[in-house]
Amino acid sequence: MKKKLMLIISSGCMVISIVLMLLPTSARLLFASPTERLIKTYSYIDMMVWGYGNFFPILTFALSLIVLIVILWTLLSRKYGRIREMALKTCSVICLATSALSLLLFSSISNEAIMICILLFMSTLLLFIFFYLKKKSVINSK
Repeated sequence: MKKKLMLIISSGCMVISIVLMLLPTSARLLFASPTERLIKTYSYIDMMVWGYGNFFPILTFALSLIVLIVILWTLLSRKYGRIREMALKTCSVICLATSALSLLLFSSISNEAIMICILLFMSTLLLFIFFYLKKKSVINSK
């Protein structure tokens, strides 16, 4: 029951992160001229962000969906597999890394409350996943 609760909390964190990614103010693009700076906000899945060279948000969104599907698959099925464990760990680490890279390379940290919230929820998810999988591996080895 405890492991199921951790998976439910992990899926909740991922759903909140995905909802935050879908907001139209989650990704920002800076357009500058010699006299002025213009900041426009977009959703993570908007192709405008991809077109201007910031491919991290759409990659983060796609990996977040994969992580959510794997978490729900683990939650609904009774079987446990090493491939699922490896996919969950790998995708969640890459997802967190791409979100952090998007924040560090293409945004100013002072203006990005939504991206920081997404990072916090993904970090919480990552901690739950690694704690869950560590406990699960210990149980399987006995």
